[in-house]
Amino acid sequence: MLGFLSIVVILLSLLAYKYFYSFLKGPSTPIHYSRNEGQEAFVVPELIPKNIANDLMETVFNMGEDGGFSSNVDQTRAAGFKPLHEHIGEGIKINDDGSCNHNFLFPNIDNTVCVLPQRVDIGMHYIMTGGLEGVKERYIDLVDRVSSFGRYTFFNDIDKYPTVKALFSSESFLKSAEKVCPVQYSSDGVAKPVYLDPFQFNFIIQVPGQTVAVHLDAPYFWGASRFQFPQWLLVCMVFSDLFYDKFIHQVQVVGYLHQWTVGEEKKVGNGGEFVFYKKNDNTSSDSMSIGVATPYPRSGTLVDGSKVLHAAKVYRPEVKAPHLDKDKVSFLKYVGGDRWEIQSNGQTVANYTTNDLRISIVYRAKCFHSKEEADKYNHFYDDASNIMSLEGILNTLKADLIKTKGVRKEDLDSISNLDLALLLMKKYIRYPSPSLQDTWFPINYCALPLLFPWTKSFVEYFCR
Repeated sequence: MLGFLSIVVILLSLLAYKYFYSFLKGPSTPIHYSRNEGQEAFVVPELIPKNIANDLMETVFNMGEDGGFSSNVDQTRAAGFKPLHEHIGEGIKINDDGSCNHNFLFPNIDNTVCVLPQRVDIGMHYIMTGGLEGVKERYIDLVDRVSSFGRYTFFNDIDKYPTVKALFSSESFLKSAEKVCPVQYSSDGVAKPVYLDPFQFNFIIQVPGQTVAVHLDAPYFWGASRFQFPQWLLVCMVFSDLFYDKFIHQVQVVGYLHQWTVGEEKKVGNGGEFVFYKKNDNTSSDSMSIGVATPYPRSGTLVDGSKVLHAAKVYRPEVKAPHLDKDKVSFLKYVGGDRWEIQSNGQTVANYTTNDLRISIVYRAKCFHSKEEADKYNHFYDDASNIMSLEGILNTLKADLIKTKGVRKEDLDSISNLDLALLLMKKYIRYPSPSLQDTWFPINYCALPLLFPWTKSFVEYFCR
């Protein structure tokens, strides 16, 4: 019996390797990385003063009571807006019961159409590879692991949050953030000034068992942003390197607000470390190609997340993440007395205390050289003719698929819009695979039933 089971595991692994191979091998990482003259990623201890950190936690409690933090499994719903083009044509009518038939399609913000989630690129790679740790788990369990919670606020509302404004406008904070932006020089060799144009801040909360999968942050271009197009398509544009002349550099600062520590030296032993990739021409996440930052309370990690691949290790990996139905609306809410609840369609599915949570605040800004340049961008979309067309973006990518990726024109002309979206992500987006130091096999064979339903009975025996 043991010999038979071993054979089944080997066959499933070979099948997984054959069909998920594209997640392991692909084109070079986009030139955006090598062109970065700012610092790739670095840590600032005690970036957040104690008094501000305490006040920010009060803001977290208030947000938790006032609506809560929505699941990040669909960032359109979490961010509270719908892009001009929420899909590229793959949308299908939602079922009468509010569900979606395809595993990769989710209800849109209006609950009228099933579309690919904004960051389906992250979820697909994580499910197929098992993430940094190369875990072997079912699709449903891995979706739960990346279903963290967030509250997204754009900077035109920052006056409502004076403590947030005080932190982000402090001289020490700004000096640290400016180091991430590329250095450019004038014709006489003088470094141009850096002007930060903040556009968003987020509060992100993970419960035990959850993680942040390897990804790039939503990029911005002159003529294309998350307000016009799906974020997964914007990431395809970055990896293609076909739109670099319109690419806008960014700064992301992740500051940690949780207060849990272990030991007198404040060693955090709960997992959840911030991981960033330093060798972007290597698809293997061995120890020589990544940097790891421990999420000490009040520390900050600074990076251009739209160019540098980054992630977080599983927070408290010994705990199974709570199950959240992808077709239901889920929130993490503060109910008082240091207690939190996950509510899915109004039903409580899990309970936590504040010390159970990994809590961070995220600052995002665009890099410009002057206020005038920032103002130009912020008014750029006032003229609709400045917005790239969806057809133009897709035609550019499809032409490149034919020219450099070995795709035949007749095949592109005959596939559905959903298959086109999946093909674009398969051909362009190359997130690193798990290291063989962390897993014996860098593919998650437990995800095979997504493509081959007949494997379900075999897979469920090994993947429980």
